[in-house]
Amino acid sequence: MANTPLPPSNVAAATDTVTYNGQSAVVQVIREVAPPTGSDPKTVVEKSWGAGNVGAGTERITLATDDAAIAAVVTAVNALATILGIVDSAPAANTVNDRLRLVVAGLAGLLKVAGIYNAALPTLTEGQSAQIQLDINGVPYVNQGALSSLLDSITARLGGVASGGAKLSHTVCAATTNATVVKASAGQRYKVKVLNLNTSEARYVHFCNSASAPTPGTTTVVDTLAVPAAVSSSLPTVVADTQTLGVEFTTGISFYVTKNPLPADTTALTTASDTIVIVEWF
Repeated sequence: MANTPLPPSNVAAATDTVTYNGQSAVVQVIREVAPPTGSDPKTVVEKSWGAGNVGAGTERITLATDDAAIAAVVTAVNALATILGIVDSAPAANTVNDRLRLVVAGLAGLLKVAGIYNAALPTLTEGQSAQIQLDINGVPYVNQGALSSLLDSITARLGGVASGGAKLSHTVCAATTNATVVKASAGQRYKVKVLNLNTSEARYVHFCNSASAPTPGTTTVVDTLAVPAAVSSSLPTVVADTQTLGVEFTTGISFYVTKNPLPADTTALTTASDTIVIVEWF
């Protein structure tokens, strides 16, 4: 057994046995006491290896170990602490216990949900769990199996409204080309209905994207509706075109009527009051 040197006369010494990581060691704590009055002044330094509050002049004793496993744990704790950003960037400023406590608390409050891609979706049995399934682009599967096919077959129905619906334009044609402005600004055309009472001639209604009265043969035609001759004067031919979502006219909604189908034709009607054009628009 090695001899323990005696401390100087102005130093108080104490020994204690400390156990760390299964190993015991005898630690001698030395405390310098104030010298008697008139003696040379000396600095008083207190040594401590315990926890708790101590004085500003107390110097901490750090216990070390050569155990490789402990060193690996310390390295791992330091790395986690740095990644989580929950301690100083210099982990050595904190005790290992402090860092470990903060890391555990940080991990407990940190929740990350991650998905996984499988070429074939897994088949689970009762009590099994699985990660959220992603497609090849990382988008979560939200419609799977029977639910997906059911959603694909849902039919939607538009509900009616009590006000704010489409507006109507009603034109009884004269013996001209009947150049008409339905709306002098951008709008939507939802339905066109044409009645032809003429038993010998068809009617052609040409729609233009124009905010002013179109000029037959000059203004660009974007749509034409053909209406055959009537079977009899009492049984008109009715042709309708309905667009649920509407046809967009970016400038204005206008039309004119001729006896021939080509947009370049300018042949006006020769009889009046035998053709009616009704437009629903907004």
